[in-house]
Amino acid sequence: YSGKDESFANQIKQCIREDVDVIILPEYAGTALRFISEARRLGYRGAFAGCDAYDNKVLTESGENLGICFFSTPYYSANKSEANIKFQSLMKKYHKRSGNFAEAMGYDSMFMLIKALKGAYTPEEIAMNLKNMRSFNSVCGMLSYHERRKVLLHPVYIFGFSGSKKSIQLLHTVDAERLKNYRNREKK
Repeated sequence: YSGKDESFANQIKQCIREDVDVIILPEYAGTALRFISEARRLGYRGAFAGCDAYDNKVLTESGENLGICFFSTPYYSANKSEANIKFQSLMKKYHKRSGNFAEAMGYDSMFMLIKALKGAYTPEEIAMNLKNMRSFNSVCGMLSYHERRKVLLHPVYIFGFSGSKKSIQLLHTVDAERLKNYRNREKK
């Protein structure tokens, strides 16, 4: 399907015929809302799994009963870390609202860049500072690089909601240390 389609009925009816339990729908909030709403009208009773954009108010405050929806994101606005508390207070001070996933990631990116710029005078020195960065306490939680693959590890939060019937709830957290242990098992 395409997000530009006016109806998703063909795909939804096929999922209903095949008795699909979960539809993975990595879409922007507006398209996801149209797809999920149409699926519910057509009788689909299973769950939807989406991406970090599912924390958007277009979905979470739609007023519709969306059924069960899950999404994962590296950011949890109620996280009690010192960095997140500071971030949220700055958002409220300057924007009169709480920060969301995209803003938190942008804030962390700027923090990383500022850290890399300290003491650097050339692009090569900035790159070296980034390469040597191993971890820092960010808005999203403790971020650290995996030694072998140099992949940034961070907490992963899994949320669930069902439209106006129930607000977003944190269901599960996988922290960076558990991810690191998983990657260590992978090496063996």
